[in-house]
Formats: sequence, C-alpha cells, structure tokens
Amino acid sequence: MRVINESFKEKFKEDFKFIIDFVKENDDVFLGIRNNCINLYANGGSFFKLEQRKNNGEYHYIASLNAGDDEIQKGYYSKLSKSVRDLLKEVNEKELTKENSNIWNELLSKLKSSVAEYMIQHKVGNKKGSSKEKILQQNLALAFNNSDSDYYNCDIEYNVEGLNDYYVNKDGDIDRTKDNNPHTLGRVDNIVIGIKDNKLKIYLFELKEGMEAIKGTNFNSKSQAKTDESFGNGVIGHIKCYMTVIKHIRENKPYISLYAKDYNRKHGNNKKVVSFDIRNNLVEEIKGMMNFYQEFDLIKNNNFKDINYENIVYDDVLLVFYLGGYNLKSNKLEKHLGIVGNNNDSVLQLINNNPMIYKYLDKDEIYDFRFYKDAKVYSEKRNASDLVIDNYSLVKVIRDHDEVSFKVE
Repeated sequence: MRVINESFKEKFKEDFKFIIDFVKENDDVFLGIRNNCINLYANGGSFFKLEQRKNNGEYHYIASLNAGDDEIQKGYYSKLSKSVRDLLKEVNEKELTKENSNIWNELLSKLKSSVAEYMIQHKVGNKKGSSKEKILQQNLALAFNNSDSDYYNCDIEYNVEGLNDYYVNKDGDIDRTKDNNPHTLGRVDNIVIGIKDNKLKIYLFELKEGMEAIKGTNFNSKSQAKTDESFGNGVIGHIKCYMTVIKHIRENKPYISLYAKDYNRKHGNNKKVVSFDIRNNLVEEIKGMMNFYQEFDLIKNNNFKDINYENIVYDDVLLVFYLGGYNLKSNKLEKHLGIVGNNNDSVLQLINNNPMIYKYLDKDEIYDFRFYKDAKVYSEKRNASDLVIDNYSLVKVIRDHDEVSFKVE
C-alpha cells in the first residue's frame, strides 16, 4: 500500500524536515508516496529516494538517487560533476541520519537540475518520445496541484494495489511462462481526484504525447504489429486494461489474482491473500496520500487544503486520455478508434472495427471514458481550461441488446 507509517512521519518533522522544506521551495518538484518510501521527481524523472526498512525490529532509513529506471539513473548520473559524485559516494544507499542530512540537503538541488536537464535532452529506451510523455506527466500533475483547480493529482506512475497478474498473450490466453514477471493491470500515468460534498471521483489518466503515441503494440515483430496494431500500448490497449480495473471498482468486486494464487501454492503460502478489494485499496491509498500532503502543508491547491480526508467516500471512477502535442485538425484518434461520422454525430464502433477486443474484453465490461486533445507540447505550461476534466469529450456507451456502439459528446 502507498502509505507512510507514523514512525516515518515523525522523522519528517525533525531529522528529515529539510526534504519537506525542499519540496515546498521548489514548485517544479513532485513528491510521490510509495510503500513507506518517497520519491522526488523533476520533469518526470526520479532523482531521490528515501526508504524505510526494518531490521531486527528497528527502522532504518536508506537514502539514494535511485531513479526507478536504470537508464534514467545512469544517464543523468553521468552528467554530474566529479565533486557531486564524490559527495554521493559518502551517502548514497546509506542510512540517512541527522549528521549526514546536510550533505543530502546540498545535493538535492544539484540532482534535481541534472535529472530535469537529462529528461529534456534524451529519450528513454527505444520508445520514441518516452521522456516527453514523462515530462508531460509531471507538468500536468503540477498544473492541477499548483493552481486552485477543482482536481488534485495524488500520484504519478500509480499502481492499483493487488492488480498484478499473468500476461495475456495475443491469442487471449493466460501466459503462465512469465511467472517471475507479472503484468500490472493497474499502472496509471496520473491519478487525479475531485471531491464534492465528501464524495470522491477518481480519474485514471493515460497520457499520450505526439500523434504517433495514439497507436501502440505490445508485440515484437513487424508482422504482428501490422496485424494487431489496434491493441497494445496505444489507446485501444489501455481501454482493454483499464476496463478490467473499472469493472472491479464500480461493481465493488474483489479481484482474484491467478498469479498470486499460483505463486503462493508454489511457496507453501496457501493462506496468503490472493483476493484484493480493489475499491477499498484505492480509496484508502488516496486517503493516506492526501493526509500526508495535508499534514506537512504540501497542498498548494486551496480547494483541497481543508478537507477531512477520513470522511470521503467513493462516488465514481473514470478513464481519461490526455493527448498532448496533438494536431487539432487531425482525425487520427477517431480513425484509430473506428469513429464514423463527424463531430457530435460520431459513433464509435469500437468492437466491430477492432476485432482484437473480442478476445480481451467482454462488451459488458466497457464503460464511458473521456479524452482531451491538447495542441500544447509536453514542455508547455497548462492553463485553467486544460484542467476542467468534466468538459473533456465524453465517449458514451450505447447498448442495444447484443450490439454495442459509442457516441462522442
């Protein structure tokens, strides 16, 4: 669970207060909460990690420049000066104490600048424009949080607790050969919330930067990509993944992980939990994150400062696609989704035009979703009109017996 326990919180009030102060003083830094661990991000790249570990009944706090992504870490580390690297050797991957906190205090701004510059100048891995998407990810989060919008970005790279399972191969069958590398169904670029009268609306954001990012495939060969281009890391692939998540949250059904079940059986842990209360996990993690931000006065959006987060209750969840760097005159998204017609009369024939969906998604599991086309590129600042989620285009599900179609409103 993404939570910081009380022992860890106490450290931030004294010994680790310099970290909280650093985040407050730097509007371009995002603090992400993990399982008794925090990461600091600049331009979507992590440049500092502080993790609580327990050994022989005692808590220890290990600080590092762990970036989460080895390629990012190696890349921006290579740009650091020799003096900074020498300082890192003294403290990196070692316990953070009151005595050495002054070194980390000196390092944070240098590490932030280095990773921010690296993310702008380099693409990550073989994906075209993947660093751009990460920069957009953080820019959007800070746009929500540093203004008085009606929404708050709780986290980036959020993973819904319990939604790890086997990969499903391109024939729609469970692939048990990858038992050491489970697929995460609930990895969300940005998780955004809206609260009214203590009712919590949850928006699962998927970001796409640039026109080519709309399509995507998980398959390796060109022939597979040609055949299965409607499925994968593009919009259609994300619809497949998140509709499974949304089904369990909306219907408040537990998710039973076949991967967890097999893993526990192999390791003799038959009593270990394999059924996950997805809605409760999600709401409790949101409460935990918001309580932490509130307790340490990290919430700059005035609409979320004074809420009693223990009183909020689930209301709804929705999938949102935010398309940055988009040519507003293009109908590439509509073609990818199979939309026919124009403007408000458009009908999305998602299932009929994308037969791969039949293998992965029951039509009863398809729900409404929103999308927003933004001509701004990843590095541009967002303004108030970009942040009104409830004004984004809505794709409505229309059901007529066994036929399913969609209308864009």
